[in-house]
Amino acid sequence: MQGLSLRRNFAWIFAGNVVYFAVQWLLIVAVARVGAPAMVGQYALALALSAPVFMTVGLNLRVVRVTDVRRIWTPRQYSRLRVLSNLAAVAITLLVGGLVGLRGTAFLVLALVALSKSTEATSQVLYGYFQLRERLDLVSRSLLLRAALGAVGFVGVLLVTTELAAACAGLGAGWFTVYLLHDRPRYRKLLESEREAALHDGYDPDQHASTLKALAFKAAPLGVDAGVRSLATNVPRFGVQFLLGTAALGVFTALATLAQLVAMITGSFADSIVGRLAKLVSKDDRSGFLRLLGLLVGFGLGVALLASAATWLVGDFFVSLLLGSEYVNRTVLVLLMIGSGMITFQRSLSRGLQALHRYTGTLVVDCVTLGATVVLALVLIPAYGLPGAAITLGAGFGVGSCLALVLILRSAAAMGSGGHGRPHDEGTSYGVEKASPAPTE
Repeated sequence: MQGLSLRRNFAWIFAGNVVYFAVQWLLIVAVARVGAPAMVGQYALALALSAPVFMTVGLNLRVVRVTDVRRIWTPRQYSRLRVLSNLAAVAITLLVGGLVGLRGTAFLVLALVALSKSTEATSQVLYGYFQLRERLDLVSRSLLLRAALGAVGFVGVLLVTTELAAACAGLGAGWFTVYLLHDRPRYRKLLESEREAALHDGYDPDQHASTLKALAFKAAPLGVDAGVRSLATNVPRFGVQFLLGTAALGVFTALATLAQLVAMITGSFADSIVGRLAKLVSKDDRSGFLRLLGLLVGFGLGVALLASAATWLVGDFFVSLLLGSEYVNRTVLVLLMIGSGMITFQRSLSRGLQALHRYTGTLVVDCVTLGATVVLALVLIPAYGLPGAAITLGAGFGVGSCLALVLILRSAAAMGSGGHGRPHDEGTSYGVEKASPAPTE
């Protein structure tokens, strides 16, 4: 089964991400309309506590899957590791919630959010395979269905019960339905088509050159990196929660989620090209790699500039219309848009490092970013409140961007040019045996 063109893949994933992002923000709008800012803050805190845990323990297997061009690990190995990591992530999330003092309804909300995220994480591994096959239309359809059924479950239950915990249960039920009826059947169909093609070429796709333990070790830097990156993004939210209170967190999160529009749009483009970047690296095509990565970076910065200008012109009216006057803060929203531009710049460069299999380098970049955001949050939030929290994001990720750029340029300098260099040896470069040749797609 042939993959789609770059243009069609981008069109599909852009549409899916736009709708999915819009619906996630509208969930916050629904909570804001039904409850007070404190209820928004409660929901935001559950998301902020669970996200770093799931990103870390989940090992970011989607990225490993999409760059596993030579099929070093089997689908069964990816699935088994996903199940184990989900169980661990839910347990650790609940432990963290207990340690920070969540009780009663707040703890129940956290538990239900964690269960919903385990379903999302399971689908993410399948998305990695869809990306590898350049079938982002399947990812987009899944996102569209999750947006629709998740919103129906969340908003419908919230309007009937006015209970946030019940709404989170409805969200999880919608997401699990999409996994059962869409994601898993399409995944199995693609696997079967690849297996048939492989057997026709005399290659057994069930043979592999490595073990489940090796997969976990290979993905560990990516998992830690994803957790560190998520933690860096959420540091300002933790600072607002513990220094300014839950109501202030509700206002900040509503605006910060809207500002994530920039990263979402650029992320759509990155999802459509990360597999292609990995293939350029495997061919040692330095000029092609840098050209495509430069296109991604330029696209992201252009989107950030346009979003910042639009926010300055109509942001107050838009926020007041959807959320209410108590959420209007033009200064904070513009600063968040600028900060989102720096986030997308750093993450675009990190996609290049991932394609280069510089997972440890990506981890170093995000650790530096986390350290910078922690220091900045401790200084700026007590002094300037919500504007200080917004500045923290942009400045912290700006520091990380500088380091990522240095690592990208150094790695690219070691590559050949024009696609005539020695192919990148994914297997032997990381301590496992070289895989059998991949089947022709």
